Amino acid sequence: YKNEKGVDVVIDVPGSVSNQFEQIIQNPTVREVLNQYLTSNSGNVSFDENGLTYTDASGATQSLDLSQLIKSHETLTTLTNNGNGSYTYKNEKGVDVVIDVPGSV
Repeated sequence: YKNEKGVDVVIDVPGSVSNQFEQIIQNPTVREVLNQYLTSNSGNVSFDENGLTYTDASGATQSLDLSQLIKSHETLTTLTNNGNGSYTYKNEKGVDVVIDVPGSV
C-alpha cells in the first residue's frame, strides 16, 4: 500500500505471523478458535481403496461414489485437427468452434 507520504510499503503477513507465532498462539482468543476447529469432528473426510467417506455434522458416515459423481457431471468435448493449421473444438453444448492457430499467432 502507499503510506501517508506516498511511499510504497510491503506488508509481509506470512512473515509477521511466523515471526510472532509464539505471541499469537498464546492469545486466549486465538487458542479458543483453534480448539474449536481441532476438536470438531464434523466434516471429516477420508479416502482409501474403498472410496471417499465423510462424517457429517450429525456424526453419520456418508459415502461418495466418485465415479458416478464424475459421470453425472462430465461433458463430452472433442478437438479435431483439420490438417490446415486449424482445429475444430466441439464444446459442451455440441457447437463446433474453429481454432485458427496460424491466424492467432
